[in-house]
Amino acid sequence: MSHSNTLVYFTHNSKIMTKSNSVKTVALGLLGIGLLWGFAGAGEFLVDLMALPIPGAIVGMLLLLLFCTLSGAEPKPTRDVAPLLLSHMNLLFLPASVGVITLASVVSGQFTYILITVLASTFLAFAVCGLAFTFFTKTKDLKK
Repeated sequence: MSHSNTLVYFTHNSKIMTKSNSVKTVALGLLGIGLLWGFAGAGEFLVDLMALPIPGAIVGMLLLLLFCTLSGAEPKPTRDVAPLLLSHMNLLFLPASVGVITLASVVSGQFTYILITVLASTFLAFAVCGLAFTFFTKTKDLKK
């Protein structure tokens, strides 16, 4: 009876991977996170360099969008790591939540303004998404 030295793992989506496969997957995942972090860092650098009044992460996302648009597709490492990050997105909001709780005395005096801002920005986001969907749907229909 012979045993092979190949280890078998089950991933979060129940795919079977060998040890060599898992090393490749981890390397691609780290590369994907590194690319995302690199674009975020480039955005922060540009914001600091040009003294822009918007967050560096937003500029980084726009740089990533520009890169994907110009190259015709998203890089495979970021495509592979995105579902993992999205599935744990609630953890990414913990620092902001802790900040709000820590500054509760400051925030409580501004509650009305915060509520109005949140409601208005939510409505605006829905409206922009709806208009973008309508625009792109009509554009797609015109091409047919």
